[in-house]
Amino acid sequence: MTPTNDPGRLLQDLADALGLLYLSDLHTPRYRVSLLRMLENVPASQYSDAEWRAAASYILCGEAAAGEAPRDHLLRGLREMLRKNP
Repeated sequence: MTPTNDPGRLLQDLADALGLLYLSDLHTPRYRVSLLRMLENVPASQYSDAEWRAAASYILCGEAAAGEAPRDHLLRGLREMLRKNP
């Protein structure tokens, strides 16, 4: 995955890495474990905060809490989704 200033780049990189045809497939529960594992290995510095916020907002369908780093919000949200619906 290559960093850019495009807020949608992280989403596209994730979809490409998983072999998905559509970004909307990132909402499919069966990809959550793969997404989490992949994202745990991506340093926060590899993408801008705007890219992390866009990915978190899209995948989790919500904004990060004030003061929470966007990458941390995304990882926490995916873990909660997996805990509720493994």
